[in-house]
Amino acid sequence: MSEPKEPAYFIEPCKRPRDLYGNSDTEDQCLATYLNLFAGARDHAYLGEASTHYTKLPTLNGVVDRIHAFNHNARIIYLVRDPVERTISHYWWNCRFHAEVRSPLDAILDNSEYLAFSHYAMQMRAYRQLFSPEQIRLMTFEELCAAPGEHMGKLYEWLGVRPSADSTREFVRENATPGTIVQQRVRALAQLRKSRLYAPVSKIIPKQLRTTMRAANELEVDRRSVSLQELIGHLRRVQKDQVAELEDMFGRKFSCWRTLYGRGGRTLSSASHD
Repeated sequence: MSEPKEPAYFIEPCKRPRDLYGNSDTEDQCLATYLNLFAGARDHAYLGEASTHYTKLPTLNGVVDRIHAFNHNARIIYLVRDPVERTISHYWWNCRFHAEVRSPLDAILDNSEYLAFSHYAMQMRAYRQLFSPEQIRLMTFEELCAAPGEHMGKLYEWLGVRPSADSTREFVRENATPGTIVQQRVRALAQLRKSRLYAPVSKIIPKQLRTTMRAANELEVDRRSVSLQELIGHLRRVQKDQVAELEDMFGRKFSCWRTLYGRGGRTLSSASHD
C-alpha cells in the first residue's frame, strides 16, 4: 500500500494535492511521482492505495475513466457505512478541519456534497459500467468492525493472495472523532489563518494578540449535547431510497445499518469520518 495512504492521483490533475505532486508542469512528472510511491514493492501480487476522493461525485469527475485507462484489470474495494452516520461524521470532520460553521441541519441541507458522498449507488454506477462485477468488492464498515479477521480473510481470498497477519491480529480503531471538538465561529477568519498571506502578516502581529484572536474565533462543542433528531429524520427519508438502489445494484441487504432503519445502534456522537 502507498504512503501516503491517499495520493489521489486519479482525480482531476489541477486538484491533486500539491504537498505531494508540487507544481509539476507535466503529466509525466506526476505519474513518476505516483509510481515512485510503490518503488519499494518487490514481487507483490497487488499494489494498492486508498484515496477517498475516488468516490466523490459530482465534485470530482472522471476518476473511474482514469483508473480504467491506467489499469483495466484493477480491483476495486469500496468500504461503506451506515449513510446516516457517514453524513453526520462528514459534518463533524468539516467542523474540525474545514471551518464548517453552520449547524448540522443547515450545513447538510445547504451543501449537496454531504448527501452525494453518501449516495453509494451513484458513486458506484460508473465503476459498474467500466469494471466487471468480479472486479468490485463492497464491504461494510460495520461488518469489518464486528469481525475484522473473518472479513479480511474473505477479502484476501477474493484477491487470491495468502492471508496476512492482519487476519488474526486485534484491530485498533483510528481517527475516531473526539466527543468535544473546536468549531470556528467565523469561517473567513479560519480560512485567513490557513492562507499563504497569513504567514508573513502574522510576523508583525504580537503573539499574545494572535492567541487572543484565535481563541475568540473558536467554540468548544460537546457533540453529545447537539440534538440531531430532526436531521436524522430528514436523512432517513432520503437515504433509505438511495440504499434501496445500492441493494438492487449489489443484490444484498444492509441490515447492519441500524441508524438508517431506526433500530438504535451506535451513538452518533462517537462516529468517525469515512
